[in-house]
Amino acid sequence: MQIRRRDIEPFDFVGNKTGCLLVHGFTGSPGEMRPLGEYLHKKGYTIKGILLPGHGTKVEDLACTNWESWYQEVVKGYESLKACCEEVFIIGLSMGGALALHLAANEKINGGIVSICAPIFLAKKKAYFSPILQHFVKFSKKKSYTSKSYESFWYDQYPISCTASLVKMLPVIKKELKVIKNPVLIIQSTLDKTVNPASAQYIYDKIGSRVKEIYWLHNSGHVATLDIEREQVFLWTEEFITVYLKGER
Repeated sequence: MQIRRRDIEPFDFVGNKTGCLLVHGFTGSPGEMRPLGEYLHKKGYTIKGILLPGHGTKVEDLACTNWESWYQEVVKGYESLKACCEEVFIIGLSMGGALALHLAANEKINGGIVSICAPIFLAKKKAYFSPILQHFVKFSKKKSYTSKSYESFWYDQYPISCTASLVKMLPVIKKELKVIKNPVLIIQSTLDKTVNPASAQYIYDKIGSRVKEIYWLHNSGHVATLDIEREQVFLWTEEFITVYLKGER
């Protein structure tokens, strides 16, 4: 499957009565979730890929947002799908995965959660200093991407205040894991340089779900939905949804 340059707009694909809400990551856009959305739509599902506040425009807009505003957009997307679907699966990449877990802890979701490279622990220790650093520095440059296919999906810098907000969100997610009862699929790249891969095992160990699975990618980086093993991510996600709908778990 070849990666094409895609726009950064949210997307909706109408299908059957099973909905999938796709949530992108921090400084990202729906483009990083679109290949997965297109794959699942071909399987018959109704798909909604949302654009989180402050993303997909300019980085100055992102600086005016925080994790609570990102979460409210997830709630809106979920409510939209719930109105037309019998089951809704929340599928999030990176911060989007953390927001999916937060939704499951605070809403009664008839469906499951797919958490892809979601953070509990960040790989870069300097991120934990952002609550202090934000008072002195507004923006920080990101490292360039090795693939030109990725460049249209993300900002090349990020607001320190938003990193600080993300850091403040993580303890909230940690405390909530035990109250989540929905079936959950956890996917994590061992080569992830953004999220500490130990996050996945922590989620698996602490989550209150009786039905839970964890799968590891050994040749992919953080954005697993676009990386070399993306088709495996798609297959695992499809299988998770299919088994849930058949009531085999």
